[in-house]
Amino acid sequence: MKYALVDITTLEFSIKALPDLDLEQQIVIDFGHQFIFGPEISFVQLILNFQFKIDNVNIAKITTGFAFHFEALVEVIIPDENGLQIVRKDVQRQLYAVGVGTTRGIFHAKTEGNKGTRLFIPVINPNEQIKD
Repeated sequence: MKYALVDITTLEFSIKALPDLDLEQQIVIDFGHQFIFGPEISFVQLILNFQFKIDNVNIAKITTGFAFHFEALVEVIIPDENGLQIVRKDVQRQLYAVGVGTTRGIFHAKTEGNKGTRLFIPVINPNEQIKD
């Protein structure tokens, strides 16, 4: 399976003026992902979304998009239990790991030198997010 990361895009980034955070405040991170593929062009796209909240109020958000070109996309597309075509789970996990690590770096670069530096995307195990 040969593939290449051919595009990285920050689709959305926002951060509100952060108050001084104390150790009692809990920051909640909501996150999600979506895979999209186009068999006719041999691309798989990954969209990642991270939202940071304090007391259920959004304080920061980043959405990133990644495009991966596959030499032979047919090798990584399989039917799921409902007969729909999906990207194999092991491939999803690989792409997810690349995407989360890259998004972490983008977020850090965009918040470096301001109060947003105290927010970070934690290490996320792809096996826990993409189950068989």
